[in-house]
Amino acid sequence: MITLLLVAGAGLLTGVLLGLFSVFPIYFAGFLVYAFHGAWSPELLLIFWMTAAIGSQFFGSVSTITLGIPGESSALVYMRDLKSMTLDDRNRLLYHTAKGSLFAGLVALAVVWFMYHWLGSKANMLASVNFVLAVFAIVIALFAATDRRPLIALGLLTIGIMLGPNNNYALPEWWYKIQQVFENTSFFLLIVGLMILPDLIFDRLSSDEAIRQKYVAEDSDDRTWWTIIKSTAIGIFAGSVPGPAAETASAAAYHAHRRQGVFQQIVAAETANNPGVVMMFLPFFVMALPITASSLIIGNVMDIKNVDIVEFVAQSSQFFPNFSVFDVLMMAAAAATTFYFLLSTRFIDFYVAIVKRLYGQSRWLLALLIMGMILADMYFNETTVIIYTTLLIFFTAVGMTIKYFKANPILLIFGVMFGDKLIWSLMQFYTIHFL
Repeated sequence: MITLLLVAGAGLLTGVLLGLFSVFPIYFAGFLVYAFHGAWSPELLLIFWMTAAIGSQFFGSVSTITLGIPGESSALVYMRDLKSMTLDDRNRLLYHTAKGSLFAGLVALAVVWFMYHWLGSKANMLASVNFVLAVFAIVIALFAATDRRPLIALGLLTIGIMLGPNNNYALPEWWYKIQQVFENTSFFLLIVGLMILPDLIFDRLSSDEAIRQKYVAEDSDDRTWWTIIKSTAIGIFAGSVPGPAAETASAAAYHAHRRQGVFQQIVAAETANNPGVVMMFLPFFVMALPITASSLIIGNVMDIKNVDIVEFVAQSSQFFPNFSVFDVLMMAAAAATTFYFLLSTRFIDFYVAIVKRLYGQSRWLLALLIMGMILADMYFNETTVIIYTTLLIFFTAVGMTIKYFKANPILLIFGVMFGDKLIWSLMQFYTIHFL
Protein backbone atom coordinates (compact mmCIF):
# COMPACT_ATOMS: atom_id res chain seq x y z
CA MET A 1 0.00 0.00 0.00
CA ILE A 2 2.87 2.35 0.78
CA THR A 3 4.31 1.68 -2.66
CA LEU A 4 0.95 2.52 -4.25
CA LEU A 5 0.76 5.82 -2.39
CA LEU A 6 4.34 6.72 -3.31
CA VAL A 7 3.76 5.99 -7.00
CA ALA A 8 0.47 7.89 -7.00
CA GLY A 9 2.24 10.79 -5.29
CA ALA A 10 4.99 10.70 -7.91
CA GLY A 11 2.31 10.77 -10.61
CA LEU A 12 0.66 13.80 -8.97
CA LEU A 13 3.96 15.67 -8.75
CA THR A 14 4.79 14.80 -12.36
CA GLY A 15 1.37 15.99 -13.51
CA VAL A 16 1.84 19.32 -11.73
CA LEU A 17 5.26 19.87 -13.31
CA LEU A 18 4.08 18.84 -16.78
CA GLY A 19 1.23 21.32 -16.50
CA LEU A 20 3.34 24.19 -15.21
CA PHE A 21 6.16 23.91 -17.74
CA SER A 22 5.11 24.08 -21.38
CA VAL A 23 8.47 22.76 -22.54
CA PHE A 24 7.33 19.30 -21.41
CA PRO A 25 4.82 17.97 -23.98
CA ILE A 26 1.59 16.39 -22.80
CA TYR A 27 2.66 12.91 -23.93
CA PHE A 28 5.77 13.11 -21.72
CA ALA A 29 3.84 11.32 -18.96
CA GLY A 30 3.86 8.16 -21.07
CA PHE A 31 7.47 8.76 -22.06
CA LEU A 32 8.60 8.86 -18.41
CA VAL A 33 7.09 5.44 -17.79
CA TYR A 34 10.05 3.98 -19.71
CA ALA A 35 12.30 5.04 -16.83
CA PHE A 36 10.39 2.87 -14.34
CA HIS A 37 9.06 -0.04 -16.40
CA GLY A 38 11.74 -2.41 -15.13
CA ALA A 39 11.10 -1.69 -11.44
CA TRP A 40 7.33 -1.22 -11.23
CA SER A 41 4.45 -3.59 -11.84
CA PRO A 42 2.09 -2.88 -14.77
CA GLU A 43 -0.60 -1.67 -12.37
CA LEU A 44 1.74 0.87 -10.79
CA LEU A 45 2.92 2.03 -14.22
CA LEU A 46 -0.67 2.63 -15.33
CA ILE A 47 -1.53 4.52 -12.13
CA PHE A 48 1.51 6.77 -12.59
CA TRP A 49 0.68 7.37 -16.26
CA MET A 50 -2.99 8.17 -15.71
CA THR A 51 -2.48 10.54 -12.79
CA ALA A 52 0.36 12.37 -14.55
CA ALA A 53 -1.55 12.64 -17.84
CA ILE A 54 -4.62 14.11 -16.12
CA GLY A 55 -2.45 16.59 -14.20
CA SER A 56 -0.69 17.78 -17.34
CA GLN A 57 -4.02 19.26 -18.51
CA PHE A 58 -5.50 20.17 -15.14
CA PHE A 59 -2.54 22.23 -13.94
CA GLY A 60 -1.73 23.86 -17.25
CA SER A 61 -4.18 26.68 -16.57
CA VAL A 62 -2.17 27.93 -13.57
CA SER A 63 0.95 29.01 -15.46
CA THR A 64 -1.16 30.12 -18.44
CA ILE A 65 -3.47 32.43 -16.52
CA THR A 66 -0.84 33.85 -14.15
CA LEU A 67 2.26 34.25 -16.35
CA GLY A 68 1.00 33.86 -19.90
CA ILE A 69 2.99 30.64 -20.36
CA PRO A 70 0.80 27.99 -22.04
CA GLY A 71 1.18 25.02 -19.70
CA GLU A 72 -0.50 22.89 -22.37
CA SER A 73 -0.93 23.50 -26.07
CA SER A 74 -4.72 23.58 -25.75
CA ALA A 75 -4.35 26.93 -23.94
CA LEU A 76 -3.01 28.63 -27.06
CA VAL A 77 -6.57 29.27 -28.23
CA TYR A 78 -7.13 31.99 -25.61
CA MET A 79 -3.62 33.35 -24.96
CA ARG A 80 -4.34 36.77 -26.52
CA ASP A 81 -7.43 37.26 -24.36
CA LEU A 82 -5.38 37.19 -21.16
CA LYS A 83 -3.43 40.35 -21.99
CA SER A 84 -6.42 42.59 -21.38
CA MET A 85 -7.44 40.94 -18.11
CA THR A 86 -6.98 42.48 -14.68
CA LEU A 87 -5.58 40.68 -11.64
CA ASP A 88 -9.14 40.26 -10.31
CA ASP A 89 -10.22 38.65 -13.59
CA ARG A 90 -7.32 36.20 -13.48
CA ASN A 91 -7.95 35.26 -9.86
CA ARG A 92 -11.58 34.49 -10.68
CA LEU A 93 -10.47 32.49 -13.72
CA LEU A 94 -8.12 30.40 -11.57
CA TYR A 95 -11.08 29.23 -9.50
CA HIS A 96 -13.66 28.72 -12.23
CA THR A 97 -11.30 26.88 -14.59
CA ALA A 98 -10.30 24.59 -11.71
CA LYS A 99 -13.98 23.99 -10.89
CA GLY A 100 -14.72 23.21 -14.53
CA SER A 101 -11.74 20.87 -14.78
CA LEU A 102 -12.84 18.98 -11.66
CA PHE A 103 -16.42 18.55 -12.86
CA ALA A 104 -15.48 17.62 -16.42
CA GLY A 105 -12.73 15.22 -15.34
CA LEU A 106 -14.99 13.32 -12.92
CA VAL A 107 -17.87 13.13 -15.41
CA ALA A 108 -15.56 11.85 -18.15
CA LEU A 109 -14.15 9.20 -15.80
CA ALA A 110 -17.71 8.10 -14.98
CA VAL A 111 -18.50 7.83 -18.71
CA VAL A 112 -15.35 5.74 -19.27
CA TRP A 113 -16.26 3.48 -16.34
CA PHE A 114 -19.85 2.84 -17.48
CA MET A 115 -18.88 2.38 -21.14
CA TYR A 116 -16.08 -0.03 -20.24
CA HIS A 117 -18.41 -2.31 -18.26
CA TRP A 118 -21.13 -2.08 -20.93
CA LEU A 119 -18.72 -3.00 -23.71
CA GLY A 120 -17.32 -5.82 -21.57
CA SER A 121 -20.47 -7.83 -22.32
CA LYS A 122 -19.76 -7.61 -26.06
CA ALA A 123 -16.36 -9.31 -26.14
CA ASN A 124 -17.20 -11.50 -29.18
CA MET A 125 -18.09 -8.48 -31.30
CA LEU A 126 -14.97 -6.59 -30.22
CA ALA A 127 -12.75 -9.53 -31.17
CA SER A 128 -14.21 -10.11 -34.65
CA VAL A 129 -12.01 -9.40 -37.66
CA ASN A 130 -14.66 -7.23 -39.31
CA PHE A 131 -15.04 -5.06 -36.23
CA VAL A 132 -11.27 -4.73 -35.68
CA LEU A 133 -10.72 -3.66 -39.29
CA ALA A 134 -13.61 -1.20 -39.12
CA VAL A 135 -12.15 0.37 -35.99
CA PHE A 136 -8.70 0.58 -37.58
CA ALA A 137 -10.21 2.27 -40.64
CA ILE A 138 -12.13 4.78 -38.51
CA VAL A 139 -9.15 5.59 -36.31
CA ILE A 140 -6.80 6.04 -39.27
CA ALA A 141 -9.35 8.19 -41.10
CA LEU A 142 -9.85 10.38 -38.04
CA PHE A 143 -6.11 10.69 -37.45
CA ALA A 144 -5.67 11.83 -41.05
CA ALA A 145 -8.71 14.14 -40.97
CA THR A 146 -7.46 15.96 -37.86
CA ASP A 147 -3.98 16.39 -39.34
CA ARG A 148 -3.02 19.59 -41.14
CA ARG A 149 -1.46 17.52 -43.93
CA PRO A 150 -3.74 14.46 -44.36
CA LEU A 151 -1.98 13.12 -47.47
CA ILE A 152 1.42 13.35 -45.78
CA ALA A 153 -0.07 11.66 -42.72
CA LEU A 154 -1.33 8.72 -44.81
CA GLY A 155 2.07 8.48 -46.50
CA LEU A 156 3.72 8.30 -43.07
CA LEU A 157 1.26 5.57 -42.09
CA THR A 158 2.36 3.55 -45.13
CA ILE A 159 6.00 3.90 -44.14
CA GLY A 160 5.17 2.86 -40.59
CA ILE A 161 3.32 -0.23 -41.79
CA MET A 162 6.33 -1.20 -43.90
CA LEU A 163 8.51 -0.99 -40.80
CA GLY A 164 6.00 -2.56 -38.45
CA PRO A 165 5.15 -6.12 -39.58
CA ASN A 166 7.76 -8.63 -38.49
CA ASN A 167 6.04 -12.00 -38.22
CA ASN A 168 3.65 -12.11 -41.16
CA TYR A 169 5.88 -14.33 -43.25
CA ALA A 170 3.19 -14.87 -45.85
CA LEU A 171 4.10 -11.43 -47.17
CA PRO A 172 6.64 -11.01 -50.02
CA GLU A 173 10.29 -11.31 -49.06
CA TRP A 174 11.16 -7.84 -50.35
CA TRP A 175 8.89 -6.40 -47.65
CA TYR A 176 11.37 -7.33 -44.96
CA LYS A 177 14.54 -6.05 -46.62
CA ILE A 178 13.61 -2.51 -45.59
CA GLN A 179 13.09 -3.68 -42.03
CA GLN A 180 16.59 -5.10 -41.79
CA VAL A 181 18.01 -1.59 -42.02
CA PHE A 182 15.93 -0.50 -39.03
CA GLU A 183 15.84 -3.75 -37.05
CA ASN A 184 17.72 -2.17 -34.11
CA THR A 185 15.25 0.70 -33.76
CA SER A 186 13.60 0.59 -30.34
CA PHE A 187 10.22 2.20 -29.87
CA PHE A 188 11.87 4.53 -27.36
CA LEU A 189 14.36 5.66 -30.02
CA LEU A 190 11.49 6.22 -32.45
CA ILE A 191 9.60 8.45 -29.99
CA VAL A 192 12.71 10.44 -29.07
CA GLY A 193 13.70 11.02 -32.70
CA LEU A 194 10.28 11.73 -34.19
CA MET A 195 8.67 13.67 -31.34
CA ILE A 196 10.72 14.60 -28.29
CA LEU A 197 13.85 16.10 -29.90
CA PRO A 198 11.99 17.98 -32.68
CA ASP A 199 9.63 19.46 -30.07
CA LEU A 200 12.61 20.51 -27.96
CA ILE A 201 14.50 22.03 -30.89
CA PHE A 202 11.51 23.89 -32.35
CA ASP A 203 10.14 25.10 -29.02
CA ARG A 204 10.14 28.89 -29.18
CA LEU A 205 7.63 29.67 -26.46
CA SER A 206 8.52 32.56 -24.18
CA SER A 207 6.75 34.09 -21.23
CA ASP A 208 5.62 37.66 -20.84
CA GLU A 209 7.23 39.69 -18.08
CA ALA A 210 5.04 39.05 -15.07
CA ILE A 211 4.39 41.78 -12.55
CA ARG A 212 4.77 40.68 -8.95
CA GLN A 213 1.15 40.29 -7.86
CA LYS A 214 -0.84 38.29 -5.37
CA TYR A 215 -2.57 35.38 -7.10
CA VAL A 216 -5.45 33.78 -5.21
CA ALA A 217 -8.08 31.50 -6.74
CA GLU A 218 -11.27 33.33 -5.78
CA ASP A 219 -14.85 32.12 -6.08
CA SER A 220 -17.31 34.67 -7.42
CA ASP A 221 -20.87 35.15 -8.57
CA ASP A 222 -20.01 34.41 -12.19
CA ARG A 223 -22.54 31.94 -13.53
CA THR A 224 -20.36 29.35 -15.19
CA TRP A 225 -22.17 26.07 -14.50
CA TRP A 226 -23.99 25.97 -17.84
CA THR A 227 -20.72 26.74 -19.62
CA ILE A 228 -19.01 23.95 -17.66
CA ILE A 229 -21.74 21.38 -18.39
CA LYS A 230 -21.86 22.24 -22.10
CA SER A 231 -18.06 22.19 -22.40
CA THR A 232 -17.88 18.84 -20.58
CA ALA A 233 -20.13 17.31 -23.25
CA ILE A 234 -18.01 18.88 -26.00
CA GLY A 235 -14.84 17.53 -24.38
CA ILE A 236 -16.22 14.00 -24.08
CA PHE A 237 -17.16 13.85 -27.77
CA ALA A 238 -13.94 15.52 -28.95
CA GLY A 239 -11.87 13.30 -26.68
CA SER A 240 -13.23 10.22 -28.43
CA VAL A 241 -11.67 11.35 -31.72
CA PRO A 242 -8.09 10.15 -32.39
CA GLY A 243 -5.44 12.82 -32.64
CA PRO A 244 -4.94 16.03 -30.64
CA ALA A 245 -8.08 15.45 -28.54
CA ALA A 246 -7.40 18.03 -25.83
CA GLU A 247 -6.55 20.76 -28.34
CA THR A 248 -9.61 19.94 -30.45
CA ALA A 249 -11.90 19.92 -27.41
CA SER A 250 -10.49 23.21 -26.11
CA ALA A 251 -10.85 25.01 -29.45
CA ALA A 252 -14.37 23.66 -30.03
CA ALA A 253 -15.59 24.74 -26.58
CA TYR A 254 -13.92 28.15 -26.88
CA HIS A 255 -15.62 28.95 -30.18
CA ALA A 256 -18.96 27.52 -29.01
CA HIS A 257 -19.11 30.25 -26.33
CA ARG A 258 -17.95 33.23 -28.39
CA ARG A 259 -21.21 35.08 -27.70
CA GLN A 260 -20.83 34.71 -23.93
CA GLY A 261 -17.65 36.78 -23.65
CA VAL A 262 -13.98 36.09 -23.07
CA PHE A 263 -14.33 34.97 -19.44
CA GLN A 264 -16.81 32.23 -20.30
CA GLN A 265 -14.76 31.23 -23.35
CA ILE A 266 -11.63 30.60 -21.28
CA VAL A 267 -13.59 28.63 -18.67
CA ALA A 268 -15.07 26.58 -21.53
CA ALA A 269 -11.67 25.88 -23.10
CA GLU A 270 -10.07 24.82 -19.82
CA THR A 271 -13.07 22.66 -18.93
CA ALA A 272 -13.22 20.78 -22.24
CA ASN A 273 -9.56 19.82 -22.49
CA ASN A 274 -9.76 17.55 -19.42
CA PRO A 275 -12.25 14.99 -20.79
CA GLY A 276 -10.24 15.34 -24.00
CA VAL A 277 -7.48 13.52 -22.10
CA VAL A 278 -9.63 11.14 -20.04
CA MET A 279 -11.54 9.67 -22.97
CA MET A 280 -8.35 8.11 -24.41
CA PHE A 281 -8.56 5.56 -21.58
CA LEU A 282 -11.71 3.91 -23.02
CA PRO A 283 -10.43 2.52 -26.35
CA PHE A 284 -7.08 1.76 -24.76
CA PHE A 285 -8.51 -0.44 -21.99
CA VAL A 286 -11.32 -1.95 -24.07
CA MET A 287 -9.39 -2.81 -27.26
CA ALA A 288 -5.75 -1.90 -26.48
CA LEU A 289 -6.22 0.80 -29.12
CA PRO A 290 -4.31 4.04 -28.47
CA ILE A 291 -5.78 7.22 -29.97
CA THR A 292 -3.19 9.68 -28.63
CA ALA A 293 0.60 9.85 -28.57
CA SER A 294 0.63 9.27 -24.82
CA SER A 295 -1.42 6.06 -25.03
CA LEU A 296 0.70 4.88 -27.97
CA ILE A 297 3.77 5.11 -25.78
CA ILE A 298 2.26 3.40 -22.74
CA GLY A 299 0.91 0.68 -25.02
CA ASN A 300 4.44 -0.10 -26.15
CA VAL A 301 5.62 -0.22 -22.54
CA MET A 302 2.97 -2.84 -21.85
CA ASP A 303 4.19 -4.79 -24.89
CA ILE A 304 7.74 -4.69 -23.52
CA LYS A 305 6.43 -6.22 -20.28
CA ASN A 306 4.46 -8.83 -22.28
CA VAL A 307 1.19 -7.56 -20.86
CA ASP A 308 -2.09 -7.88 -22.76
CA ILE A 309 -3.66 -4.67 -21.53
CA VAL A 310 -7.27 -5.78 -22.14
CA GLU A 311 -6.86 -9.00 -20.15
CA PHE A 312 -4.72 -7.36 -17.50
CA VAL A 313 -7.11 -4.57 -16.47
CA ALA A 314 -9.92 -7.13 -16.11
CA GLN A 315 -7.91 -9.06 -13.49
CA SER A 316 -8.04 -8.52 -9.74
CA SER A 317 -5.92 -5.68 -8.41
CA GLN A 318 -2.76 -6.56 -6.50
CA PHE A 319 -3.64 -3.89 -3.93
CA PHE A 320 -7.42 -4.37 -3.66
CA PRO A 321 -8.24 -7.97 -4.66
CA ASN A 322 -12.00 -7.33 -4.44
CA PHE A 323 -11.73 -4.88 -7.32
CA SER A 324 -10.45 -5.24 -10.85
CA VAL A 325 -7.34 -3.38 -11.98
CA PHE A 326 -9.55 -1.17 -14.14
CA ASP A 327 -11.74 -0.16 -11.21
CA VAL A 328 -8.69 0.67 -9.09
CA LEU A 329 -7.26 2.75 -11.94
CA MET A 330 -10.52 4.70 -12.21
CA MET A 331 -10.63 5.28 -8.46
CA ALA A 332 -7.01 6.47 -8.49
CA ALA A 333 -7.75 8.80 -11.41
CA ALA A 334 -10.82 10.24 -9.64
CA ALA A 335 -8.81 10.78 -6.43
CA ALA A 336 -6.02 12.44 -8.44
CA THR A 337 -8.51 14.75 -10.17
CA THR A 338 -9.87 15.84 -6.77
CA PHE A 339 -6.37 16.43 -5.41
CA TYR A 340 -5.48 18.49 -8.48
CA PHE A 341 -8.49 20.72 -7.81
CA LEU A 342 -7.40 21.28 -4.22
CA LEU A 343 -3.79 21.94 -5.21
CA SER A 344 -4.61 24.22 -8.14
CA THR A 345 -6.71 26.54 -5.97
CA ARG A 346 -4.02 26.90 -3.28
CA PHE A 347 -0.34 27.85 -3.09
CA ILE A 348 -0.58 29.63 -6.46
CA ASP A 349 2.06 32.23 -5.62
CA PHE A 350 4.40 29.35 -4.78
CA TYR A 351 3.83 27.78 -8.22
CA VAL A 352 4.34 31.13 -9.92
CA ALA A 353 7.64 31.62 -8.13
CA ILE A 354 8.85 28.16 -9.21
CA VAL A 355 7.88 28.69 -12.84
CA LYS A 356 9.51 32.14 -12.98
CA ARG A 357 12.72 30.78 -11.46
CA LEU A 358 13.03 27.59 -13.48
CA TYR A 359 11.28 28.32 -16.77
CA GLY A 360 14.44 29.61 -18.44
CA GLN A 361 16.32 26.45 -17.41
CA SER A 362 13.50 23.94 -17.99
CA ARG A 363 14.57 23.22 -21.55
CA TRP A 364 18.04 22.27 -20.34
CA LEU A 365 16.59 20.12 -17.58
CA LEU A 366 14.46 18.34 -20.17
CA ALA A 367 17.49 17.88 -22.44
CA LEU A 368 19.53 16.33 -19.61
CA LEU A 369 16.68 14.00 -18.69
CA ILE A 370 16.26 12.87 -22.29
CA MET A 371 20.01 12.34 -22.67
CA GLY A 372 20.09 10.14 -19.59
CA MET A 373 17.21 8.02 -20.88
CA ILE A 374 18.84 7.77 -24.32
CA LEU A 375 22.06 6.48 -22.75
CA ALA A 376 20.07 3.92 -20.75
CA ASP A 377 18.20 2.74 -23.86
CA MET A 378 21.47 2.56 -25.79
CA TYR A 379 22.97 0.41 -23.03
CA PHE A 380 20.13 -2.13 -23.13
CA ASN A 381 19.73 -2.07 -26.93
CA GLU A 382 21.45 -4.95 -28.69
CA THR A 383 23.38 -2.80 -31.12
CA THR A 384 26.51 -0.68 -31.38
CA VAL A 385 26.76 2.95 -30.34
CA ILE A 386 27.46 3.93 -33.95
CA ILE A 387 24.35 2.23 -35.33
CA TYR A 388 22.14 3.54 -32.50
CA THR A 389 23.45 7.09 -32.94
CA THR A 390 22.99 6.90 -36.72
CA LEU A 391 19.39 5.76 -36.33
CA LEU A 392 18.72 8.49 -33.76
CA ILE A 393 20.12 11.18 -36.06
CA PHE A 394 18.09 9.80 -38.98
CA PHE A 395 14.77 9.74 -37.11
CA THR A 396 15.43 13.15 -35.56
CA ALA A 397 16.00 14.57 -39.04
CA VAL A 398 12.77 12.93 -40.21
CA GLY A 399 10.92 14.27 -37.16
CA MET A 400 12.20 17.81 -37.74
CA THR A 401 11.19 17.62 -41.40
CA ILE A 402 7.70 16.46 -40.43
CA LYS A 403 7.38 19.23 -37.85
CA TYR A 404 8.68 21.83 -40.32
CA PHE A 405 5.88 20.91 -42.73
CA LYS A 406 3.42 21.07 -39.81
CA ALA A 407 2.48 17.42 -40.09
CA ASN A 408 2.14 14.93 -37.24
CA PRO A 409 4.29 11.77 -36.93
CA ILE A 410 1.66 9.93 -34.92
CA LEU A 411 0.38 7.86 -37.88
CA LEU A 412 3.93 6.75 -38.68
CA ILE A 413 4.31 5.57 -35.08
CA PHE A 414 0.83 4.04 -35.20
CA GLY A 415 1.85 2.09 -38.32
CA VAL A 416 5.03 0.80 -36.68
CA MET A 417 3.17 -0.29 -33.57
CA PHE A 418 0.09 -1.80 -35.23
CA GLY A 419 1.44 -2.79 -38.65
CA ASP A 420 1.55 -6.43 -37.60
CA LYS A 421 -2.02 -6.49 -36.32
CA LEU A 422 -3.35 -4.51 -39.27
CA ILE A 423 -1.72 -6.77 -41.89
CA TRP A 424 -2.79 -9.90 -40.02
CA SER A 425 -6.40 -8.62 -39.80
CA LEU A 426 -6.44 -7.82 -43.52
CA MET A 427 -5.16 -11.32 -44.35
CA GLN A 428 -7.80 -12.89 -42.10
CA PHE A 429 -10.52 -10.75 -43.68
CA TYR A 430 -9.39 -11.79 -47.15
CA THR A 431 -9.28 -15.47 -46.15
CA ILE A 432 -12.75 -15.41 -44.59
CA HIS A 433 -14.55 -13.51 -47.33
CA PHE A 434 -12.71 -14.34 -50.55
CA LEU A 435 -11.21 -17.82 -50.20
